[in-house]
Amino acid sequence: MAIAVSPLVACNDGPSRETLDYCAALAEQQDLLVTPVATSDEVAPAVDRYLDMARRAPLVVQEPWRRLAALMQAAATIDISDAAARLDVIQQAYETKGDADLIVAHAQTTCAITIDISGTTTTTTTLVNSTTPAPVAEPTTTTPAATPAAETPAATTAAA
Repeated sequence: MAIAVSPLVACNDGPSRETLDYCAALAEQQDLLVTPVATSDEVAPAVDRYLDMARRAPLVVQEPWRRLAALMQAAATIDISDAAARLDVIQQAYETKGDADLIVAHAQTTCAITIDISGTTTTTTTLVNSTTPAPVAEPTTTTPAATPAAETPAATTAAA
């Protein structure tokens, strides 16, 4: 009786995709993954951490990790004086919110790790470049004010 061994198993040079290894790496990197980047010296290691997690991630969260790594790379290389570039990174941050939520939920259910991502999405852009970008106004919708039906007696008396 012969036993065949898959060449994929024998040739795996990258990090293991086994859940236990991923969870161990996530637990080890957890604090660094959610700590805002405060100096330009911290940018490259932060991007590397996200790329490493994308490589280690199980398939169910691999693409979300890749999109978050791309966000980190975009934030790290942004020209802060370019308003369109800032808007692109802000838009990318909004678009990856669901990815971050999926990773957090997966970490909780699969690894029993609670990750707090509140307030970490776009901090890198502001702090790394040592310049606070101009505020970006959120689109607003206005509704016409109600027209008063009639003056109240107090308003008439005060006007007289």
